[in-house]
Amino acid sequence: MENEANESLFTIFNPTQNDPRVAGVTTNGVANTNIVWHGGKLLALAESNAPFELDPISLESKGSWNFDDKLQGPMTAHPKIDPETGEMLFFGYNARGIISEKMSFHVADKEGNLTRSEFFDAPYAAMVHDFIATKDHVIFPIMPLTGSMDRAMRGAPVYAWEPDKGSYIGIMPRSGTAENIRWFKGDPAYVFHFMNAHTDGDAVICDVCEYDEAPFFPHADGSKPNPLKSRAKLKRWTFDLSGTTDDYIVEILDDSISEFPRLDDRFAGLKYRHGYFACNTLSDPVGRGYNALAHNRSQYRRNKAL
Repeated sequence: MENEANESLFTIFNPTQNDPRVAGVTTNGVANTNIVWHGGKLLALAESNAPFELDPISLESKGSWNFDDKLQGPMTAHPKIDPETGEMLFFGYNARGIISEKMSFHVADKEGNLTRSEFFDAPYAAMVHDFIATKDHVIFPIMPLTGSMDRAMRGAPVYAWEPDKGSYIGIMPRSGTAENIRWFKGDPAYVFHFMNAHTDGDAVICDVCEYDEAPFFPHADGSKPNPLKSRAKLKRWTFDLSGTTDDYIVEILDDSISEFPRLDDRFAGLKYRHGYFACNTLSDPVGRGYNALAHNRSQYRRNKAL
């Protein structure tokens, strides 16, 4: 429809701002964020919709895939595949419609069959781009890039930065249910992507690319984000599950600007030593993207730009 009109007609996050010519048209989403191969299916992903299946040989579109009508709501673009069981773990936000606190958690076995679905309420409606899992736990970050239908109806940005809400990190035992989620509270920050996490006794340890405030999105009052705070650094979160408080420890692993972290997937959710991320070696990197790759040796907390 956009090709025929020779212009944009749809918006990604706020359907109220769609062109009137496409009012009521349901789409399968843009499916432009990630690709995953699992259970014999090639799936293109975007967090606002169910996966979109492609033919793995011809790359022809096969259409929306909802796990034989078992999947309700959207699916994250960053699922995690357990290297030991082959299971695919994933979640969705706005799980019961546009802008809501309702979230979902799902598990598909190694053959691609949806075997588990959990639904729960987050502390507030937020954009949750990524999550992370260990062999024993699932970690859900609720951070104050909030969603607001009221803003949307006023023509304001659907998603905006509201630091007064703080950060909430939910940790759920993989052997438990959504009712067992324990919420930890921290300072306002934002994470688009996780490096890895693992469980060590009563501690859950997560390595993340953390921003002081979410980039690209305005503050709730309409002001622009602070570019000096919109630079992620590789940090480590440590949660003490045996403790009686709801706080957690945050420490900087590297001073470099960091994003798009990766590791050897055979160690996903387990203890690991080597990680990689995009970085910037310029003295004034604000607004200049990334110009190098960094290798972080987790045990020694040193990196080397390549």
